[in-house]
Amino acid sequence: MGQRGLKMMLGGNELIFKKEKNKLDEELVREEWMNKPEDDLNDDEKQRLREFEQRLKDSVEKQRKQWLVNLQRVRNEIIDIKAKFEEQIFGAYKKRIFYDARIQE
Repeated sequence: MGQRGLKMMLGGNELIFKKEKNKLDEELVREEWMNKPEDDLNDDEKQRLREFEQRLKDSVEKQRKQWLVNLQRVRNEIIDIKAKFEEQIFGAYKKRIFYDARIQE
C-alpha cells in the first residue's frame, strides 16, 4: 500500500529508474580475471573482456538516453505549468483592473 502511494507521488519514474539501475549493476559484474593486465590474458579472455566493455558502454549509453528523454519530458511539464501560472496571474490582473475601474466610477 505504501509503495502504491509512493509510486503515485513520484509518477512511477524514480522507482522505475532505480530498478533499472539495479538491474544493470547486477547484469554487468566485472569478474576478477578482468582486472589482470592485458598481456596476461589469453585470446578467449581478451575477447570476453572486449564484449564486456562493449556491453557496459551500450548499457551506459542506453541509460543516458533514457535520462535525456525523462529530462525533456520534465522540461515540457515545467513549460506547461509556467504557461498555466502566467494565465492565472493575467486573469487575476484583469479582474483587478476591472474592479479598480468600478471603484473609480
